[in-house]
Amino acid sequence: RLLAYDDRISKFLPGFTGSVGAVTLRHLLTHTSGIPDYPDLNVDRPGVTNAEILTALRKVPHPSFPPGQKYQYSNSGYVLLALILEASSGESLPRFLDSHIFKPLDMSATFVLTNPAQKTADVARGYGRTGTADDFEGMATGESGVYSTVSDLLRFDQALYTDSLVSQRALAEAFVPAAVH
Repeated sequence: RLLAYDDRISKFLPGFTGSVGAVTLRHLLTHTSGIPDYPDLNVDRPGVTNAEILTALRKVPHPSFPPGQKYQYSNSGYVLLALILEASSGESLPRFLDSHIFKPLDMSATFVLTNPAQKTADVARGYGRTGTADDFEGMATGESGVYSTVSDLLRFDQALYTDSLVSQRALAEAFVPAAVH
């Protein structure tokens, strides 16, 4: 087993302060880490990468609150989870998802955006309130950047009712709210 819920992020990603490095995978998964949301660190811009986000997060002196004490949504947690998956598997997140989820489930129209050129004419674009194009293209992965179709998402949903992606026990645990203390 490569990963455990109670592994500290410092096991996979060195360079954090002691208190930030002590945050666990469970804290990241349940948004109870206290690690700030990276847009609050002034690094959110079109083209931002996981490497740039990681550099900013390594400068955080301590979590906003003791891990496990409260819930606070954080995109940073998803970016860190993606980086941890890459470090532990030896594969990029797009390659890992493609080989372990998208291809086995025949999700042929689903991909992780790693280059703006992947947005062909048949890929949805973002629009603002006035109907003008507003297609923010961050290159961060983990918290965004997965493009799919309704048919592919149905395949993913159907797989969740089997043990092909995750055990039913683990899935049931994922739907239990995190206990904060």
